[in-house]
Amino acid sequence: MATSGYVVYARADTPPAAIAQWNQALRKVLALEEVRTKLLHAGYDTVPGSELAQVVAATERAAARWLPVIRKSGFKGD
Repeated sequence: MATSGYVVYARADTPPAAIAQWNQALRKVLALEEVRTKLLHAGYDTVPGSELAQVVAATERAAARWLPVIRKSGFKGD
């Protein structure tokens, strides 16, 4: 089964303090009932947010699963 999600990425040289600040702000907004309700009505199942290590681990799991499939298919992106 495939799923999708949205992640906010930053440049590799972004200071950790800035990433932590953005993460805290996004988690706060996604926890607001009004925001969660609007996203739910738009068809999204919201999760308040994840820590950096969780995002990295999920990205690595997805890559391990899907990169072999993409390579085997011969797909070449633009």
